[in-house]
Amino acid sequence: PGAMAGLLEADEQAALEADGIDVLTAIYPEAVCGESRISLPLKSSAVEIDIEIAVCASAVVDVTIVSCKSSDDRKALLLFQNSLREELRETYSANLASDGPLQAILGLFEEASSSFSDLVEELDERDEGDHLNSSVAVKLDELENLVVSVMYSHHIIAKSKLLLIKSLVKTLRLKGVMLVGWPGAIVIEGGESAVDTFLQEMKRLKWKRFVERGRIDLETPLFEQWDVVEETKLFSQMVRRTRKGEAILALAFAT
Repeated sequence: PGAMAGLLEADEQAALEADGIDVLTAIYPEAVCGESRISLPLKSSAVEIDIEIAVCASAVVDVTIVSCKSSDDRKALLLFQNSLREELRETYSANLASDGPLQAILGLFEEASSSFSDLVEELDERDEGDHLNSSVAVKLDELENLVVSVMYSHHIIAKSKLLLIKSLVKTLRLKGVMLVGWPGAIVIEGGESAVDTFLQEMKRLKWKRFVERGRIDLETPLFEQWDVVEETKLFSQMVRRTRKGEAILALAFAT
């Protein structure tokens, strides 16, 4: 994290030290930060690639295949490597100019991780063991106690926090709705351990005020997907459509 801070403008360092660097390491703990380069290794049972950014005026982004399980996949991987390299260079340069170094890195890593996940899904579809492990994980999730957690914040506006929440929701397979702005509110539905993990990650960040207002045990799901809204009225409408809507709103906006 210290090396990362050194790459940034002096007037940005305080805010990043308080929040941004924590977010980077929370989302991508495997990222390696050097004096002038930041890299993210992406691995699966079939392939390993490395995304590297040279943090300088030229904003160089490189994608390298580190290893490949099957030589039959090598040609497809080379095409993927070249295509992703060009996409990421364009994305990083545009985001660097508009959002600054940290947001550019987070956005680039998010795009790279998503593309890599799609690639791995194709390469690993013949791997019976991976499918077996995935099936077991789904069955364990189905057996776990289903809950909805209601969280309140003085405000939710930081892009870094929004990126972390988006990543956690996807990874932990959560559903619900979030109100962005002043005040902020998060209604998260999922297995109890997944909701616990989400809450722990939120509490690691620096907030003016953030609290879990309460939880409700569920027998069946309330939400079909994850939504983010910026209007309190729309947030309330979406929550009220569920059978626990009034109870959730009472927790979210309790005085």
